[in-house]
Amino acid sequence: MRHDLLNNVTVIDGYNSLLISSEDDDKKLEWLKKMDISTKKLIELIESAASLVKLESTDGLELGSIDIGNMLCESIGNFEYQAGCKGSDINFVSEGTFVALANPVIEEVFFN
Repeated sequence: MRHDLLNNVTVIDGYNSLLISSEDDDKKLEWLKKMDISTKKLIELIESAASLVKLESTDGLELGSIDIGNMLCESIGNFEYQAGCKGSDINFVSEGTFVALANPVIEEVFFN
């Protein structure tokens, strides 16, 4: 279901991006940009809901060793560009390893 929802939202997002790039009317451009923000939020909500479904299903939950510090560094790396665009910096200093016995889905918790 996640895939089906994302396919449709991605089509809307793609066409909206095309309209934004070709629109000259400031008022219409403002509306399209609001639609763009809402579409991006919808994509995030779909991804978050899919992650929660995974977390709620504990049957067959596989655990493994995960370095939480490394995982946080990677998650932060995913947001550096967005933060830079908004004039923000993300700083995370980690010394050593922080190994936890967890399911790999935990990465999505930090990402979301």
